[in-house]
Amino acid sequence: MMKRLTIDSSVIISSLIKNESRHGEAIQIWDSVIAGGDVAIIPDSVFVEVVAAVRRTTGSEELATEVKEELLKIENVSFVILDQRAAGDIADIAIQKGSRGMDALVMQAAKEYETELVTFDDDQTIPGQMRDQVLHYCTLGFLRTKKSLIVRPDPLDHLG
Repeated sequence: MMKRLTIDSSVIISSLIKNESRHGEAIQIWDSVIAGGDVAIIPDSVFVEVVAAVRRTTGSEELATEVKEELLKIENVSFVILDQRAAGDIADIAIQKGSRGMDALVMQAAKEYETELVTFDDDQTIPGQMRDQVLHYCTLGFLRTKKSLIVRPDPLDHLG
């Protein structure tokens, strides 16, 4: 069965860097999306974060541009823009849970689009208050929110 995922930058970056400790796991997750087995709904800020990380770590504008272009070509990935209403919800998550801003943004996208949140951030980076809303169900770092709501059209409707 096809999974609906929100993939954090930690996973995408680990899939690109061979000497990352979880490179193999990241490749498995990312390959499933690229091959069409799963679909991903990812905040556009994660897209920018990945491209910027490639540029910073390699020093190569060319490689960063190549990664940017390849990410945009993946049919089973939808990069979404979170609007002003979502910004308020993201801020609320950060305030209530004590999470970092980017983590709150990714958590909100997973909640809003009813997806599994896939991250390599360890449980230490998920605030204790958030752990009651998140079910850690596999050693690969997959997380699924228990409560979700959809308030916008599904960005993956075009896939059938």
